[in-house]
Amino acid sequence: MPNASARASTAFGLRLLSGLLYVAKFPYLLVGAALIEPRAKTAELSELRAAVAQFGGRLVPRCTHRLMECEISAWEQLGEAAHVGDASRVAELLARPTVDFRPEMREQRQWFDNCALRNAAQRGRTACVELLAPRAADDTWGQDHLMAAAANGHAECVAVLLPWANPLRIPKRGQTALMLAADFGSGECVRLLLPHSDAAAFDENGDTALILATRHNHPDCVAALLPASDPNTRKRLGDTAMAIAIRRGHAECADLMAPRAEREAVEEAFRKFGPAGMPRWHAQIEAKALRETLHDCASNEAHTNNGEGVGPGGETRVGAAAGVQTGGADQLPRRAKARGAAKRL
Repeated sequence: MPNASARASTAFGLRLLSGLLYVAKFPYLLVGAALIEPRAKTAELSELRAAVAQFGGRLVPRCTHRLMECEISAWEQLGEAAHVGDASRVAELLARPTVDFRPEMREQRQWFDNCALRNAAQRGRTACVELLAPRAADDTWGQDHLMAAAANGHAECVAVLLPWANPLRIPKRGQTALMLAADFGSGECVRLLLPHSDAAAFDENGDTALILATRHNHPDCVAALLPASDPNTRKRLGDTAMAIAIRRGHAECADLMAPRAEREAVEEAFRKFGPAGMPRWHAQIEAKALRETLHDCASNEAHTNNGEGVGPGGETRVGAAAGVQTGGADQLPRRAKARGAAKRL
């Protein structure tokens, strides 16, 4: 107990000493603030920052107000430079020293930084994106910078932003970056995002990235998504990606999904589009038919060539009807041995 009381008295003494020092210093702060305030309109920006940092925002309201105006102007200039792709100007504005003299200033600056980054990503300003990406904060205002780059097909920006963004994020009533890339037909963006995304995720309408790519007839995106997607997945209203391709007449998308889609849907698609519309699937059908024909021919030859022929695996068969395989002279029937000897003669 004595130790607790001693600590409490020590803390009280420290607070009292701090208060006394502030009171002693306060007149000097007032004098300094009174001297600097009249020069607020003509002071340099560095002087304004130093005054606000030294005296605090409340004692120098004019300096604070002008500094706030300068900061907002710089933030707006940053957005304009990112919009037009002026990387040198962006670097210059980012290098400016800042003073957070109000609690909300950090949030405001992050909001402007995110807006500038979103503008740069939306327009494919890769150099500006590289400068702004490390300053990006979690963007909860809707479509973020990664989504803006993916929706507009800027694969280089997507590659730069991936380490700084969350590809799995779904904004309220929105879509992931992968869904936007598939929706707007950027196959390269889909390939970049797919290893970091959930291809099976649904948006608010029950659509997956594969369904979106199929609906808008983007075969390149469909081909990129298929290794990680199931074409038999049904959306909320019951349609699969293959059903959408058939209904909308997207033959190439149906052709790509055929090897993994349900057989009934594939047969319906092939009846509708035919060999010309689904050449890949038609080639697989032809190859299968050819293999079956070769197998039948080999079997028939084995039966009709005096009991001697070539089996389906290419091995020599003797007495195929009886299922005897040549594995050496001792395994051959006596009549076959004699015939073989006569042929050698």
